[in-house]
Amino acid sequence: MIHRWSVLCGRSIIDSNTNQISLLDVVEKVETNVEIESLEKFKNEEKGILVIPINFELVSYISNIEPDKDSAIEMKLTLSDPKGTQLQESSPKFDVPEKIKNMRVRMGVQGMTINESGVYLFNVWLKENKDKEFVNVAEIPVEVDITIREKK
Repeated sequence: MIHRWSVLCGRSIIDSNTNQISLLDVVEKVETNVEIESLEKFKNEEKGILVIPINFELVSYISNIEPDKDSAIEMKLTLSDPKGTQLQESSPKFDVPEKIKNMRVRMGVQGMTINESGVYLFNVWLKENKDKEFVNVAEIPVEVDITIREKK
């Protein structure tokens, strides 16, 4: 398998006539407002993290270099904070039917775990059924800006 590209977006649409995909609301930056009381509460908790209620879609395009064989891939999406600490992970598995040369994988992401302002990295990892280790194939930066506000 060869990873061609991955994009983090708000949503994607596949045209039923042409089978072409449209990526909508590509994510580069996330801004959130947090009340100071909430910020103090999550900073005092053991993990010191906050989950933003936001939905994304990771869309990846993958080419099968051996289309004459059935195969399976495992994909892993991780999220790391600006200091490199991993905050989230999900790992779906996909079967790749014989004769499929190219495929798109769409994975929903519900909520984003944060702990400070800065650049967070979504890393895309792939592992074929014959491989023992995941390989990091893409790194998607997302800037997070937390604005602290007083309680109303």
